[in-house]
Amino acid sequence: MTLKPLGNRFLVRQAQMELSVSTLIVPDEAKDAMKKAWGEVLAIGTGGEAQDLGLEVGDLVYFNEFAGERVRLDEGEYLLLRPQELLAKKG
Repeated sequence: MTLKPLGNRFLVRQAQMELSVSTLIVPDEAKDAMKKAWGEVLAIGTGGEAQDLGLEVGDLVYFNEFAGERVRLDEGEYLLLRPQELLAKKG
């Protein structure tokens, strides 16, 4: 892929993940929305905030389902996210 994020942005591909919720009752609609909000970091911009989070290419991150700018390329659909739009890292 030749798309590289500028400044404080992350290039993320949405991932399909299974959720396991042990103590909460979550409606199916909410589970579907939560699955859409996980993604794999494919590239990291060179801006200070992006570097300060300590994320690496390949990390799985959680973000609001409406966050970021959607980018469509021949290979698929991706998101450009800012550091403040990332909520958590898996692992």
